[in-house]
Amino acid sequence: MRLFFALWPGKTLARKWHGLGRRWHPVVGGRLMPVANLHLTLVFLGEVPEQRISELQACVADLSAAPVRLELTHAGYWKHNGIVWLAPTTVPSELAALEQALRSRLVAAGFVLEQREYVPHITLLRKALRGPAESLRPIVWGCDSFVLAGSTPGENGSSYAILGRWPLTGKCSEPAAR
Repeated sequence: MRLFFALWPGKTLARKWHGLGRRWHPVVGGRLMPVANLHLTLVFLGEVPEQRISELQACVADLSAAPVRLELTHAGYWKHNGIVWLAPTTVPSELAALEQALRSRLVAAGFVLEQREYVPHITLLRKALRGPAESLRPIVWGCDSFVLAGSTPGENGSSYAILGRWPLTGKCSEPAAR
């Protein structure tokens, strides 16, 4: 099963993001992400045997991290993979600390993670031909929990299922240097 940890929006915010993607779709092309799939990935694990899901859940059960407040101020496009996305202009320290805390725990538990720079974003469209030309009004998102999600491939893209949810109620600490 393909697994990842993520910040997951409520339905109202997900519909707002989806509305942006729907508005841009006729101009930029590509495949619009389903509203139920919109999220911000924290750590991607890739293929993990189902018998290790409980181990993952236990690994993060007592994680203490601060709630995350994101201000999504930037819409962009990655030409190399045709992704149209939303992102904050700067990464809040709470988000960086949460991502680092998850990575540290997962590596200590023996999970192998990709070694690349963390670039938080919300994917709105895949296989787009170009990026949106309009500027974005800031969208504020207060996150008070994170999830473990599983991805199942299908004919029209993947569908996601939430396999666990944990509150963000702790204090923020600066992320460790990489």
